[in-house]
Amino acid sequence: MLVPAFFDNCMGSMILGLLVAATSTIPKEGGALVLLTGLTTGFCGAYTTFSAWALQTDDLVVANPDEVAEGDPQPQVTGIIYICGGLACFIVVHRMGMDLGGVLTGLVERGAPHVKQVSAAAAHRARVKQGSAAAVHGGTAARCAGWAGGEARSLAACSRVWRALAITNAALLAAAVAALALALGLDDASWMRRRWWLSALFAVPGALLRFALARWLNAFRGGLFPLGTFAANMLGTICSALIAHAYSDYGTDWRDTACRAFAVGFCASLTTMSTLVNELAAIRADFGARHGLVYIGSSVILAEVLAGVIDGRWGSGGGL
Repeated sequence: MLVPAFFDNCMGSMILGLLVAATSTIPKEGGALVLLTGLTTGFCGAYTTFSAWALQTDDLVVANPDEVAEGDPQPQVTGIIYICGGLACFIVVHRMGMDLGGVLTGLVERGAPHVKQVSAAAAHRARVKQGSAAAVHGGTAARCAGWAGGEARSLAACSRVWRALAITNAALLAAAVAALALALGLDDASWMRRRWWLSALFAVPGALLRFALARWLNAFRGGLFPLGTFAANMLGTICSALIAHAYSDYGTDWRDTACRAFAVGFCASLTTMSTLVNELAAIRADFGARHGLVYIGSSVILAEVLAGVIDGRWGSGGGL
């Protein structure tokens, strides 16, 4: 039986691959930049989850071999197969999404000859990097140059544009949070529905924190090791593992509902599998497969170790 987070991670990775490839020839400026960031960092990054997947596979890795029926495979073997096979599937479906996006891009270029053509190598690098918050959001001067199509633009003018965008986004975010809070207060039909609303409310700060970490830290060593995404995934895994013992699947009180919503909302949105796979493709393209293996291997191994250590301290809890 596949772990529950498997299908979400597959779908999100494919969508992200399609987006970064299909929009490789679209100018990253103004509303297009905001929309692209929302779809990649916001939707795909929050839809896929690294923490839930890590905890679900860790439940197999640290399972008690004495509880396995005779003739069944050892849980540790099953866990390792799930981890390696799952990662391979996420990488493959991301590549499939990029290929499909490339086909769509080709159709657009044939239908709109005025679209600027780029070299194959440059297009590939743009496609695999575009979904990363660090690639989408560079320095202030780089943003200005991109927005002006290579022409010079004053830093003051650029700052005014970004200030207006920041105010608009903050207002929309505040309105969304207020609407979710209102729905949470008014909809008291069931604890399950309260969990849904509270999860959506917790997802907002989780996604914002991941975006901020990626923007601040992903340029570490020139993008060789996206430290922001790595930190977000490790932090979310730790938080999710720490509270996994504090809730049940069908709680009927605020403590249980809040803990479950925190894990499903905040921790799952803070961590991301689709961005991890997308960054792996970028590292492979720019620095080679060995560096990509170091990045994804260290992420998975450390997450499994942290989840196992915390699980051993608190005992087994409900899975995500």
